Amino acid sequence: MFERLAGYFKYAKKNENQTSGLFRVRDDDDLLSSTLSLLTRMTELKLDARRVARIIQDADSGDPREQAELFATLQEKEPIIGAHLQTRRLAVMGCPMHIDSKQHPKEAEAIQEMLQKAGLRTAMSALLDAIGTGYAGVAVDWASGGAAINGFVGISPTAWVFDDAGNPALYSISGPPKPLVDYHPAQVLYIVSEGKAGLPCRKGLLRALLWMFLFKNAGFREWNLFLERFGTPFIMGAIPPNEFTNLKLREDLIKSLMSIRGAGVGVGTTETKMEILNGAAAGNKDAFEALQRYCDEIITLVILGQLASSDKAGGLSRGTAQDKVRQDILESDALMVQDAIQNLVAWYCRFRHGWTDADDIKVVIDYQPPEDLKTSAEMFSTLANAARRPLDPQQIFEKFGVKLGEPEPVPNMLPNEKQEQKEFTDTTGKKAETASERIINATLARMVDTEALEAWRIPIDAAIRKAFGDLDPDDPELLDKFRKRAPAFLASLPGLMDEFETSAFEDALQGAMLAGFLNGALPAGFWRKTSS
Repeated sequence: MFERLAGYFKYAKKNENQTSGLFRVRDDDDLLSSTLSLLTRMTELKLDARRVARIIQDADSGDPREQAELFATLQEKEPIIGAHLQTRRLAVMGCPMHIDSKQHPKEAEAIQEMLQKAGLRTAMSALLDAIGTGYAGVAVDWASGGAAINGFVGISPTAWVFDDAGNPALYSISGPPKPLVDYHPAQVLYIVSEGKAGLPCRKGLLRALLWMFLFKNAGFREWNLFLERFGTPFIMGAIPPNEFTNLKLREDLIKSLMSIRGAGVGVGTTETKMEILNGAAAGNKDAFEALQRYCDEIITLVILGQLASSDKAGGLSRGTAQDKVRQDILESDALMVQDAIQNLVAWYCRFRHGWTDADDIKVVIDYQPPEDLKTSAEMFSTLANAARRPLDPQQIFEKFGVKLGEPEPVPNMLPNEKQEQKEFTDTTGKKAETASERIINATLARMVDTEALEAWRIPIDAAIRKAFGDLDPDDPELLDKFRKRAPAFLASLPGLMDEFETSAFEDALQGAMLAGFLNGALPAGFWRKTSS
């Protein structure tokens, strides 16, 4: 029982000759050798189902070195796998990264500059290999005593081995595997991908695609045979039987047939009967292509979480859902790398500044998507129109960085009072005209003789002042006095009209009625009745 537990935690305890302190990568042969890929047998051996099963069995026992090399081969021979993993990797590396601190802003800026010069992007790219393999590590090239970080060197995926508990060790060319705990915790950045329980070498996405890769390539090979049989023309040449034994003649005939670009050729006598036996190709010509397409969709779903194509997206249930899946994956990958860098920064602050608690120094990878300003602008416009209030220039400037005019001052009001909503007005304070009112006014201005109308009103106004000008508006008998004088005023109007030249006034009145008719102010029947 105890012996089994000892093997279970074989790489969890430190060796007696453990490495202490921090050092440069080139100063340790074991760590330096782990940065090299030492296996080269993948291209020499044929990949079949039996070999894939053996590779998986070795990985399950804690030795995933050949599996890691197979993963590298998958990314080279299957373009869609390499492309999708690169998409996951570049999505994180494209996010801005910064180091913040409220108490130590200058130190945070110096740390960020140091990491950038040391090649932090290279380290991030190497750590993101954990997406496919399930684990990844980067050796940190420290200056003496941890005073600075000079650079990063990625550790080869083929250098890792694990015990039954998942504790990692680095395979060395000079001796047995060296447990990772023998190194200082800040010497190697080591991360494990989030996935199912078990050894880290079982958590990578490429592990789930091993059989899919095998089936797809086997189907592709059969597809080529299918095309060779049913898609390639076969040319048959015939010669007399007495000349068929002439070897030179037959070779010359074959060369002639090959020169006309026939992929398949044959030679027989004129009496030879040849029948090419082919399976029924009808109905099966799309089966291989469907298999390839199915495998590609499975690979895409495994790595990207969704098909991510325009014909598979649309609407809330598809496009928005795929965006959320993409964002969730990006957030998970970014946090995985961010935690590793945060741990490195904490160790650096302890060595360089003597801070036992560096929680104020925060490593932030900005993985949140940018705000949709168009949607926000439409929301502001809708709210302003609904409230019939102008937009607040200060709020617009803070939100969009656009300067508007100064807002109208809001009067001070009591808590229970409600502010009166004002109608939209133009710059002069007058009520804004509608589109139809502007058309009518413009037409009247062109067609109505205002001088003629004003000339007609002069004698009328004079007669009104003469008849009623001395009346007192506050007189209680005003109504009776007005009724008594009204008949004399009305009787004087015909005489005033006889003295007035009405031709200009008639033209102006007709123009006004025509303008009203054209703009819909007067009904068509009224215009016909008046003009007749």
